[in-house]
Amino acid sequence: MEWDHSKHGRSFYSGGELELLHDLDSWSTQPNHWAHFNQAWDVGFKLLLLGVAMVSAICAATVASKYRQSPPPSWLPVFNTSASALVAALSAFALSQFDFAGRQRTYETKRDAYGSIKDELTYFDLKKS
Repeated sequence: MEWDHSKHGRSFYSGGELELLHDLDSWSTQPNHWAHFNQAWDVGFKLLLLGVAMVSAICAATVASKYRQSPPPSWLPVFNTSASALVAALSAFALSQFDFAGRQRTYETKRDAYGSIKDELTYFDLKKS
């Protein structure tokens, strides 16, 4: 079966593939940018959660070990409870609302699809019958 130019309006055989290759290069930069953007936010949220969880664990250990005989300062248990609640809220918010890792995979898939189209236009013979 041959490519019907009248139905598709544009012929890839007359140099149109060069214009399309240029377009694909520019189109693939946007998903690449957003994939890196979401990856950075994913790593940032995970590091923030790790930091807050470590502070909460240190406060809990301090309350449990250092203040056995006397009561701890009033701010320490409140801070520990707040930090624990913050860890739970941030992880629920980041994983359910934004899902940065999922968004990163989506943009990587889009970038890879553009790359596949570009490779087909560059390396394969379009004049198949």
